[in-house]
Amino acid sequence: MSATILGLNGYTKKSTRKEYTQDTGLSTVVSYEGPIAKIDELLASSILSVQDGTIDKVTSGKSDGLGVLELSYADGDASQSDPNTVQNNTIWELVGQDLYKNLRSFDGAVSGSQAFNVDANQALLENARLYFETATKEGTIPTGEPYATYYKLLLRGVDQYVRSAAVLRSTINVSRRSLVAGRWVGVDRAWKLNSEDGSPDLDTVGQGAIIGSISEMPEADATKKQWLKRAPQITMASKRSYTITQEWWYARAWSANLYGGDLVP
Repeated sequence: MSATILGLNGYTKKSTRKEYTQDTGLSTVVSYEGPIAKIDELLASSILSVQDGTIDKVTSGKSDGLGVLELSYADGDASQSDPNTVQNNTIWELVGQDLYKNLRSFDGAVSGSQAFNVDANQALLENARLYFETATKEGTIPTGEPYATYYKLLLRGVDQYVRSAAVLRSTINVSRRSLVAGRWVGVDRAWKLNSEDGSPDLDTVGQGAIIGSISEMPEADATKKQWLKRAPQITMASKRSYTITQEWWYARAWSANLYGGDLVP
């Protein structure tokens, strides 16, 4: 025959265990046992604690004539001495995007096409644009290449062209009490793909698909600052957790003047 010794509050702390799932991360679960009436009182107060965010989950039941209750604390322990500093699994994505660029930046990369991005041509291209936009009231009709082709495209309503771009995105799920935050360090600045503060801190272990794809991207160069960091996005995923998303946009070269990119011609 066994006996249960009740604590000062009328119930007893029976055990503490750790749980980890990919969705919720690391949690501490504390179990209590005692008279059903006392456990019901603890349940009522614990529900209020879940609502105000002190704990994350409470479950209750009955076993052998006693009440049983479990409290769950995500990303920390029951004492809250080191609360919520554990990051859950980070999800990395390489996302294809459409990038629309001004026609004047076109480099003639397609077979048989004209290049409009040559610095020496810009004055006459501007003259062609004025001739088109003012309905021939300013400038003169463009002759020769690439000005004639540029003018014909404007006549057909073409002033942009599309290119494929890439976005590197990291997503972290954290408890609402987490000390992990969306970081603004290095936002609107270009970075190399390394572990500098502000750059994509992409763990290359187990990320072969993403690393391999990046290496295949046109003009990708690990020695260049080709990734522009964008502002963090923070979304409440549930009443107990947030999703923090950070993005870096790829380009062959980012302006040194505007984004702190590489000094290139």
